[in-house]
Amino acid sequence: SSTSSVEPEVTPTFKYTVNDNNEITITEINDDTITDLVIPDEIDGKKVVEVSLEEGSYGRNVKSIKFGKNVSNIELYNVYFENLEKIEVDENNETYLSKDNGIYSKYKWRRSDQTLYRSLYYGCKGIVIPEKTVEGYEDVEIDRFAFQNSNIESINIPSNVSGIYISDRKHAFLKTKNLKTITVDKNNTTYNDGNGSNVIIRSSGNGNYLIATDNKYTIPTDTNICNKIDAYTFFYCDAETIVIPDNIISIASDNFSFSPNLTTIKIGSGLVSFSCYFQDCPLLKNFVISSTNTNFKFENNMLINNSTIKYYTGSEENITIDSKFSTIGEYAFTNNKYIKNITLSKSTTLRYCCFNGSTLETINLEKVSSWSNLCFKNCKNLKTITVPSTLEFGVAGVFDGATIEKLILSQKHSLSYNGGGCIDGCQIKELEFLNDDNKYKITSNKHVLSTDETKFYFTYGDEKNIVVDDTVTVIYNLSLCNIKVDSVTFPQGLTAIYSLGVQADIKSLDLPNLTTIGSQAFKDINLEEITLHEGLTKIDSFAFYNTKIKSLVIPASVTTLGSTEIIADTPCEYLEIKNKDLVFGEYTLGSSNIVKTFKYHGTMIDFKKSFTTKKIFDKNFPKLETLQLLDSNGEFINYPLSDLTW
Repeated sequence: SSTSSVEPEVTPTFKYTVNDNNEITITEINDDTITDLVIPDEIDGKKVVEVSLEEGSYGRNVKSIKFGKNVSNIELYNVYFENLEKIEVDENNETYLSKDNGIYSKYKWRRSDQTLYRSLYYGCKGIVIPEKTVEGYEDVEIDRFAFQNSNIESINIPSNVSGIYISDRKHAFLKTKNLKTITVDKNNTTYNDGNGSNVIIRSSGNGNYLIATDNKYTIPTDTNICNKIDAYTFFYCDAETIVIPDNIISIASDNFSFSPNLTTIKIGSGLVSFSCYFQDCPLLKNFVISSTNTNFKFENNMLINNSTIKYYTGSEENITIDSKFSTIGEYAFTNNKYIKNITLSKSTTLRYCCFNGSTLETINLEKVSSWSNLCFKNCKNLKTITVPSTLEFGVAGVFDGATIEKLILSQKHSLSYNGGGCIDGCQIKELEFLNDDNKYKITSNKHVLSTDETKFYFTYGDEKNIVVDDTVTVIYNLSLCNIKVDSVTFPQGLTAIYSLGVQADIKSLDLPNLTTIGSQAFKDINLEEITLHEGLTKIDSFAFYNTKIKSLVIPASVTTLGSTEIIADTPCEYLEIKNKDLVFGEYTLGSSNIVKTFKYHGTMIDFKKSFTTKKIFDKNFPKLETLQLLDSNGEFINYPLSDLTW
């Protein structure tokens, strides 16, 4: 849907927002006593097109829901309707239909093999998925969120169910805490119930995967029935203890995270690979490993899979990572409130979010061979952190949300617009650089750094009003940390902007000496107006992407345009190009632009050299209404779009 109003509006029953098309999205149920919930066609003359309930919306007493005819998007997975007994859709709804407590796509989708199928979007207690013999339901796929947070107690998967969405946190059966009975039709060629085990198994040439289970978290113990656990099967589970039987050889990613009651996991003899991690499992302290399993150990409060530390449950402040370990796994020390110092003994790989939210203060990064994004996310106690030249500085968000007392970088680390990725979103109180001979070089002198006779301006703290030094001629990045600022003052001598790297409301700009506007220079800035002067020679890709500019005049001196989306996702309705020799590709301006008037300083002959095919022209101007070209007398005329031919 389009951009919604910032402040929600309220009725006695609902909280809702209104988008730019004057359409309503219901976001919350205000009345927690309501039993029969009716989503109306309209509220105050505005169509209700979406129901996307925020997590925590009241729904405990709702027994029935009926959706109006205008609703085209339903998202109920954030709310648990524990007493819901009936769910239906207005028969005139063009997007959905309802049958036996299930909501389905009204029109069938077509697979690549031309098979038609109907999607099941949501179901509640008492749902009956129609059999193959029911016309219109010959092939059904259970879509993402279909039963997420649902109150279903039993489910039968008939033979015509050919797909169940399980790929990510949109898993169809996530948080079905009342589900007691699962059966699968014996004629279903994709799924089975493990010979009556109250589970759903997907069999393929690679193995027999457990994809959903009952509220007792049953795992079949027969290797001929099940030998692998698929992703998200135990995501958000309520169990206190999970027993992995000997027949399970692998567990895919994102199992066990967000399991608030989980205290113990017992691992059988057959488990070899273990891709999952334990984000937000506050009570998990104990792993019991089969004595015959040679791939896993639990020692020194660490779950170890071969040479990888998978999870740490201890309370030590100072930890030395033994040389037998080469990897610290995803979320291994997440939210640990005891650790202060990590000493690595050999070259080590740091995986995604491995220290996320911990109380870590120091770590010897010279022993880190590689790191992944968000390694130190939300680490608020980091002291002196030295990033050696061997580590890639551009990895996104390594320190996102962290606070660093002192950051020491190698002079090799680039401060260009694409070099500050690893410290995006963090707070740095002191920043230094090292020369190649490892002697300290203080870099902050009124926030100006000189390197190779090029001056960079940057800030790394919580500065809100940036005044760029008058001596600065090139801006590669206003902030290494992508901070939010209130204002920016630019020097008039500025010749190049490669990236601002801040979140700012810069309403208007007039920089007469600017020669270069780099890739993403003003991307996501709330810039409403910019004056471009003769002397500007280059405007690169994404230069004005997602800004607020309403018109743009590109001077004749511009000889180079980037190839991609220069004004995409802007409200720009007027574009003027003064250099008739510029050549456009299919994606130069961006197909999401809304330019309505294009003034081109050239004749029709010139125009067809700039836009060599109709396809290129149409891609760049999907909303164009007026085209102005020069006639043979050098006067501008409105050229009929219907007369354009190539």
